Amino acid sequence: MILRLARAVARTTQVVAAIVVIVIIGSALYFLYGVGPGQTTTTPITTTSTSTTSSTTVTSSSSSVKYGGTLVIDVAVDKGAPGDPMTVQEGPITGTVQQEVYEGLTAIDFKGNVVPDLAVNWTKVSSTDYVFNLRQGVKFQDGTPFNASAAVFSFTRILSNNASVRHGQVSSIASVTALSNYKVEFKLKETSSDFLESLAIGEGIVSPTAVKAYGSQYGSQHAVGTGPYSFVEWVQNDHVTLQANPNYWGPKPYIQTIIVKVVPDASVRSLQLQSGQVQIAELSAQEGQRLSSVQGLQVLKGAPQEFITISIDVDPPYTIQPLLNPLVRQAINYAINRSAIVQFVALGYAVPGIGPVPPSIQCCWNPGLAMYPANGNITKAKQLLTQAGYPNGLSVKILTGPFTPNYLQVTQAVAADLKKAGINATIDQESFATAAGVLLSGNGTWQLGFHDWGGIGIPSSYGFMGEFYNQKNIGNFQWNLQHIRDSNLTSMLDQLRVTDDPAKVKSLSDAIQTRILQQGYGVILYYPNILQGEVSAVQNYEIHPNPWYGYVIFNPVIGAGVWLSP
Repeated sequence: MILRLARAVARTTQVVAAIVVIVIIGSALYFLYGVGPGQTTTTPITTTSTSTTSSTTVTSSSSSVKYGGTLVIDVAVDKGAPGDPMTVQEGPITGTVQQEVYEGLTAIDFKGNVVPDLAVNWTKVSSTDYVFNLRQGVKFQDGTPFNASAAVFSFTRILSNNASVRHGQVSSIASVTALSNYKVEFKLKETSSDFLESLAIGEGIVSPTAVKAYGSQYGSQHAVGTGPYSFVEWVQNDHVTLQANPNYWGPKPYIQTIIVKVVPDASVRSLQLQSGQVQIAELSAQEGQRLSSVQGLQVLKGAPQEFITISIDVDPPYTIQPLLNPLVRQAINYAINRSAIVQFVALGYAVPGIGPVPPSIQCCWNPGLAMYPANGNITKAKQLLTQAGYPNGLSVKILTGPFTPNYLQVTQAVAADLKKAGINATIDQESFATAAGVLLSGNGTWQLGFHDWGGIGIPSSYGFMGEFYNQKNIGNFQWNLQHIRDSNLTSMLDQLRVTDDPAKVKSLSDAIQTRILQQGYGVILYYPNILQGEVSAVQNYEIHPNPWYGYVIFNPVIGAGVWLSP
């Protein structure tokens, strides 16, 4: 999917929510901060208004947990060398490697909260300065000690390389300095509400020894972090193998070996799941529906992490005149029956579209913003067209390509709905490369364009809207591909970027989405659920709400601990 592939080039300056006073004890610690099933902790996690602290000392006491075995996962695609945080794209293999081989200073739990990881606590000294105290007694899988200098090394190699796909994600950092062996200071260029979140997305701390030793082979043939699993091998477009790290600082991983296999055909993935050849598999909507009643299998629905959309080009030199009128764009929105698309194309495994922020962004997801009825309103659409000066309708072209498996069905459904309102839509079906070139790189003109969008990987309101609707980004690769020139919208987005009050973030997010909906800057069609299947032997697995996390099998700081029953 084109725009998900391109997320990795984000140039974000993100803003983080103020740290809330929390004292987490007892069972709350179990669920929120990584004490796995049947484990106990000796030190509670506490936070204050200026710092967040975590101490995780765990032991396993549950008789139900089983150690050992091999977990095999089938996925559809391989997004390239998975082993170097500086170069990886978002994908099921890369995400799994990044989460199991590496650990970051922070992590994101299953509710979307930022929690401590290799940083046991941090203090927000000022609006732009943070000091992190690091976990002690940790070693990389090659035996190199983890300390402040390793953290500085990891961030410096990204900051000093403009070509890194992670560079934009950390570009808000002015400097990172080791204050002592286990204390690191970050100074930001400006206030940022997503800074802590950005540290938890693809910012795993690498072994300086391994990076220097393996050179160009690092990332494809070698990967060394502090995580619960060690990198064994990656064979492109075939599989990746991970092995439990015997020297992991935390509790012992339950599963001994993880193998993630590339199986492009959805029907083959589901058949391998049914036959027991694999234990977890990525599913299409069709296969999810088919397997939902199969005994011994469970179909899992993850919170939607992206939206499927029809973007509208509003660039006067290139688009058609009617699309410059907000009333026409509103008419297009009113004409489309989103519920029908969800039911008959996505087979119910989706949520009808409302605004640009999907349900997985729990802090800012707001169904109350809905302006266009999910079932559509053809009468209203015709009234708006007449009001705009087009009582006899108009003609448009829809550029579409294989950004999703059901792209043509969705585009045809949109065209049929538009026709009912008097809008004659011609479908321009192109290859992935051609459609990508037109939409992302400006290799041609277009009017309406079908694609997906999953933000820049940072699980925040700004992460989904900040780059995509800002007029300053016109002409910058995929950013603002609709060519929206809206100074009011850009002003609100700039405010959102540097707002660190959660209440203000929510208020601004609602206002920005309302503006986008009122102006009809594209049609948010639906938010697809993440679909995966698992066999009954898989215990305690949950789909993580962030697409960059891949398959989270073991991560004690967020309570993830999967095992296989006999």
